[in-house]
Amino acid sequence: MPRKLDVKTLGQAQGALRAEARRLLTDGTVSVFLGHEEGWDGLPVAFFAATPEEAGRLVWNPLVAFNLAKYLLDRLAGEEKVGIVVNGCGSLALDRILKDHRFPRERLYVVGIPCTGLLDPEKVLALPDEERERVLEGGEAGEDLYLKRCGWCDAPNPVVYDTLIGDPVPDEPVAQEYPRVVELEAMTPEERFEHFKGLYEKCIRCFACRNVCPACNCRECSLDQWEPLWMGRSTGASEQLMYHFIRAFDVAGRCIRCGECERVCSVGIPLMELNDKFLKDISELFGVKRPHVPADIEPLGQFALEDPDLEGAV
Repeated sequence: MPRKLDVKTLGQAQGALRAEARRLLTDGTVSVFLGHEEGWDGLPVAFFAATPEEAGRLVWNPLVAFNLAKYLLDRLAGEEKVGIVVNGCGSLALDRILKDHRFPRERLYVVGIPCTGLLDPEKVLALPDEERERVLEGGEAGEDLYLKRCGWCDAPNPVVYDTLIGDPVPDEPVAQEYPRVVELEAMTPEERFEHFKGLYEKCIRCFACRNVCPACNCRECSLDQWEPLWMGRSTGASEQLMYHFIRAFDVAGRCIRCGECERVCSVGIPLMELNDKFLKDISELFGVKRPHVPADIEPLGQFALEDPDLEGAV
């Protein structure tokens, strides 16, 4: 069950966030501050505040669903210092970028905000006006309105920050269960193939899943290359399977389980099924209790001569 929203605390955090961003921009600690602002439809969108006055446009509310870390890749050029706001899962995304050496930590000033749960923007937007206002003003929100990841989140407090706004949220034990994986593992290989074939045939190859994923941060994606051509440009079943299998294997051991790939999928494919399968396998095979939390050395990113699979190979 997701943590209960605390709208009053969120409002206080928004005011403190604006004040902190304004201070950082005024004294020159950062050249730009990455946060959220309210979009035309009322949903938060990414926003780079460049002046103390623009810091007043920053928002922090139950709908700041998406992680900001990957936007840092647009600021790689130059030496400017960037401010960024993160919650628990947002800091996992940021830590993923940092552990992959895709943005220098010394160019960041991180403002952390503990999280009490986030709502799915699309589901909230679909509510009748009165119901939506009631929920956003602090009314009881049904469990189905929360982001899926809130149900398994075990990192409500930022793991990377320079300044923390508000009090840390009490840690609550969360069972790292993978219910959909249990169903997959009960299938025969033939059934599993047909299952994924049926899912991925819906794909329109819009690349939204890749573009939103903090673990998909290569300088040049292999799926965009022409030489060597790993994948054709057609949308036949074999090419669709190749695309999703390559991407899943690429993020295996590095997925932070934010579920953003699944949330933004334009045709509603449950993309976390395969990612969760890999996470479960890594947890069991390598004894990693929290395989979605970035580590200095990932289980699939180290070499050891005592690895039993190397016997007779060296």
